[in-house]
Amino acid sequence: MDKYNDSQVPAVLKTFAILEYLLEKNDATIKEISQHCNISPASTTRIVKTLTNLNYLKQNHDNTAATYKIGLGFLKFYQKAQNSIDLQSIAGLEMKKLSRKINQTSQLAILDGYNVVYTLAINTNVQVGVAAPINSPLPINVSAGGKVICAFLPEESKLDIVKNADLPPYTENTIIDKMELLLHLAKIKKQGYAFDNEEYAQGICCLAAPIFNHLGNIVAAVGVTGPSLFYSPKNNFDSIKDSVIETANNISIKLGK
Repeated sequence: MDKYNDSQVPAVLKTFAILEYLLEKNDATIKEISQHCNISPASTTRIVKTLTNLNYLKQNHDNTAATYKIGLGFLKFYQKAQNSIDLQSIAGLEMKKLSRKINQTSQLAILDGYNVVYTLAINTNVQVGVAAPINSPLPINVSAGGKVICAFLPEESKLDIVKNADLPPYTENTIIDKMELLLHLAKIKKQGYAFDNEEYAQGICCLAAPIFNHLGNIVAAVGVTGPSLFYSPKNNFDSIKDSVIETANNISIKLGK
């Protein structure tokens, strides 16, 4: 760490050396970081404390000596990166099949901070009436896609989002209580899909399933939106649910799951 090109910034190189070490090691003390990265204890302390204050590292007090690990601040970069690796083109082909099969609008959702964003929609001849806008943030509690993504996040990330997210009441069915939402997310994870029961708009329902990457991490959700009467008969609901889950699995497989 003591030699740099003229075009390189030493502080930046030190910062990324620390981050790459923690990505590999999971967590470490300042002393361990300093020794492994060959950075002075004083510089290591300043960099680690700054990253912690910015939420890019998290301090763990469970051990005798305080350790540090990658924090939730990197979640937004992770989600953006996942969306940039041809996720839309991979998902788009499967979504077209899904929309043709059940004659409903299919949508691709990703997490954006404490909200969800629909980045792609495949429309059908069936008029939805009210549909979530593309590339505009929506509260997680009014979206099947948002709920299913949150349900499959690591526990710490899920709790952070529920704690800090705004939960506005769009309809009388919208879940606005944080504890109730956490219980609902646990149910979603167990059953493998999320259902928006007129929580975004009256007369409109949505069903979504999780999409995973090659590491088995949740990266997106695929769902369908249509008039609520389509979901009323149990055989219709089960058919839609099975088709959405199958589509999500097919996309996950193409992402390397």
